[in-house]
Amino acid sequence: MNLDVLKIAANHEVCIHAYADDMQTYASCAARDQQTATDRLLACVADIDKWTSSNRLKLYANKTEFIWLGTRQQLAKVTVLPLLVKD
Repeated sequence: MNLDVLKIAANHEVCIHAYADDMQTYASCAARDQQTATDRLLACVADIDKWTSSNRLKLYANKTEFIWLGTRQQLAKVTVLPLLVKD
């Protein structure tokens, strides 16, 4: 994991867990802020994709997943449409 990727995540106010060949980005938000959190995550993934491309690496969009976690009551408030990350 490169420090540049950590900086990208920090610029988007997104948390990151890094592993040898994998990373997980995440954001926490109230149900009413779901669109803002989604926009931050998508922008972060786009910037990480740019960084990987410029460093001769590949971000596999078909392996990218977005998951909402919460109580049943909170998940019922999620209205963001399914996301599509382009390869």
